[in-house]
Amino acid sequence: MLEALARISSGRRLSSGDEQDALDELECNECWQPLFRYLDQALATGGQSLPSHYQRLIRLRLSYFEDISTAQALASDMIRRCHLDFSSFRDALLNEQVIPGAEAGHEAALLEAATEAFSARSERVQAFEKLAAVYEKRLFNEVRLQQVFERLIQLDPDNIKALRYFKLAFSQNNDWEQVARILKRLIEVVQTRPEKFRLAHDLAYSLVYHLNQPRDAILVLDRHCKDSPLDVSQIEFDAAYRLGDLDRCIKVMQLALSSVRDDAGKAILQFRTADLFRKSGKPRECEKSLRESLATWQVFLDPFEPIIQLQIDEKRWVHVAASLRALALRVQDKELVDQIQQAVRRIEAGLDDQST
Repeated sequence: MLEALARISSGRRLSSGDEQDALDELECNECWQPLFRYLDQALATGGQSLPSHYQRLIRLRLSYFEDISTAQALASDMIRRCHLDFSSFRDALLNEQVIPGAEAGHEAALLEAATEAFSARSERVQAFEKLAAVYEKRLFNEVRLQQVFERLIQLDPDNIKALRYFKLAFSQNNDWEQVARILKRLIEVVQTRPEKFRLAHDLAYSLVYHLNQPRDAILVLDRHCKDSPLDVSQIEFDAAYRLGDLDRCIKVMQLALSSVRDDAGKAILQFRTADLFRKSGKPRECEKSLRESLATWQVFLDPFEPIIQLQIDEKRWVHVAASLRALALRVQDKELVDQIQQAVRRIEAGLDDQST
């Protein structure tokens, strides 16, 4: 230790290796006064060893004294004097040599200093993003995380990470107006088509089911989801239905029909499409869809009732009798079959009376 003190106090120039050895020995023996005096003088002088002197001082302040504010001031000074960009700052200070044990609180403290020290906007943005990651994934500090993202969004209004954070936060608070606003912004700033498709899907969903704005949802779907691999048919159907656009509802159902593989699914879609034709005042198209539904899935009986009702409304009794006979062939309950056959006989008797 005496040798180290003598070498440090001699005033003569030491080689880099000798200097580090002497400083290491003083640190090992916790000779803080001469160590800090030497390092302070070295910072004032500058030179090629300046970065290593800053690194040592910052580490000492954090590891031995928990002197956060002094370490932050040194980090800010190092960024300015050594002309560090964010990558250089990260490599120089956010490592085991400076932060033993990779202490998350110390890393956050140095990043806080960096967010203010960098003059270039791009470097500050990187520092904020890294700081947010520390609060989110290592310190689990939601309050500080939100504060960081608030500062980041002020610095960079189109920052995707910040926008995604606030989209999630507003969703959790059921603030759907703000969610929609952020989703619209994200759609404009993300770069890849898959991202745009997913965000547009989320926006349309929010507009329909949370904000009751089906017209705006249709505009989003038409503008952003034409080539989307995501299934937006249910959202589009519900938006169009709320607008009373039954023709668009029918188109959605018919398009969805082409992607359904099983007979049961197809028959149900055809049945629902028939109801839309009925509500649109198109009885012929309605009946056609009902018959397609019956032909697609033999055990599906629901379409018989609206078919027969259409035929009764139009007094097509021959067709009513034919539909009832077809129904009797599919019904398993013998008592019900007997009732249907009785109805057929009454209709046929009535038709015979009309012909005589």
